[in-house]
Amino acid sequence: MTRRRNRGLRGPRLVQPHPKDEMADAKQVAGELNRGRGMPGFRQTEQLVRDLNEIDQIARKVEYPSSIEAVYTGQLGEMAKRLRLRVDRFLGAVDFKVLLGMPSQYGWSAPYELSFKKRVNKSRRHIYTPVGFILDAAFSGHLRSVAQCNICQTWFVMRKKDHRSCSNSCREKDFRSSDNGRAKRASYMRRYRAGLRRRDRENLRISRKKS
Repeated sequence: MTRRRNRGLRGPRLVQPHPKDEMADAKQVAGELNRGRGMPGFRQTEQLVRDLNEIDQIARKVEYPSSIEAVYTGQLGEMAKRLRLRVDRFLGAVDFKVLLGMPSQYGWSAPYELSFKKRVNKSRRHIYTPVGFILDAAFSGHLRSVAQCNICQTWFVMRKKDHRSCSNSCREKDFRSSDNGRAKRASYMRRYRAGLRRRDRENLRISRKKS
């Protein structure tokens, strides 16, 4: 059964997905974000990804309604409105010709033609260059797989929804800093110290027996 994707009328993708890697556009976004990380003003670009993904999460909580109004109503809707306003303000800063629709199970829908209508200062061009990649990943439904590591702040592509770390090393550090990780560590240390005390008592008993 083929998936039906309602993305609206839009121009060609800036990045064509690799035929053997359906997550290629998400990996491209993560790469662009890591290249720009730490550069002046680039936090705005990173915030765009967070805001789009948070709006998508809100839509998911209300089971991706068919009406756009349903995403922006109620208690969660107020949060979605604030996020959407920040997204529109960012895109409007250089007057992107983008009309975002709404998130769905298969990605955002939107008729759009991606182009700059305002001249962008060269010193700030790095802030807006990744936007095309970000929007393409949003429309394909893969942007929700792009996340920032809790430990080292590197952007990566999640393979599972609950992944919060980019590597095994960061995953271990993240677990150790969690309540569950600290509890397990404390339990291990209690058993370890109890084992040391048993060993010391046994050594003392043997030494007394020999004497």
